[in-house]
Amino acid sequence: MKEKVSLFLLCLLLFSNNALSGSIDLSIEINPETVNIFSAEDVGEFSITITNNGVDDAGASSGDPFPISIDTERIYLENGGYFVGFEANPDINQDCVLYPFFVDPIPGDPPSVFYSFYTPVIAAGGSMTCYGRYYTNLKNETKTIEWSPLSVTDNDTDPSNNISVMTFRGYIPTVPSLSIFGLVFLTLAVMGIIFRFNAKT
Repeated sequence: MKEKVSLFLLCLLLFSNNALSGSIDLSIEINPETVNIFSAEDVGEFSITITNNGVDDAGASSGDPFPISIDTERIYLENGGYFVGFEANPDINQDCVLYPFFVDPIPGDPPSVFYSFYTPVIAAGGSMTCYGRYYTNLKNETKTIEWSPLSVTDNDTDPSNNISVMTFRGYIPTVPSLSIFGLVFLTLAVMGIIFRFNAKT
């Protein structure tokens, strides 16, 4: 009897989830996909457009005003800081919000953080653009960040297009070089030293 009850409850749970879930297909596009950094602490703007290619409205059954998230992968603390951080662009009026989520590390692991945009319901065939700013702490190396969308109350029918990569190319510190006038001055200085040395001998 208990086994039949458990089986009935399991079937009811599965049926309820399927009944409430919508069939969606979320994809995202980042602009720009590649960021060339010109200084160690560079700041710039970017946008992420999320599109629902599915047949149902994404997040409609949630009841949450911001049921859809666009999340970064986990970003770890390195050399005393995070190589990149994000915030919502305060200069642009938008329907998206962005929050950081700092993760308490387990022993032996460095601290880490996730960033997430949150959006309202996205209608079938509709899209929405979120605007942000990045600030970097990176030089002489290239790093990537994966962003991916999620609607927990829906079934994404094509997860193959869920990940979009943002690439950060660190700046290479320039080696100071002498101008033509600097070279002339250096040559004259060396010649002066040689002349004085020869005069003493």
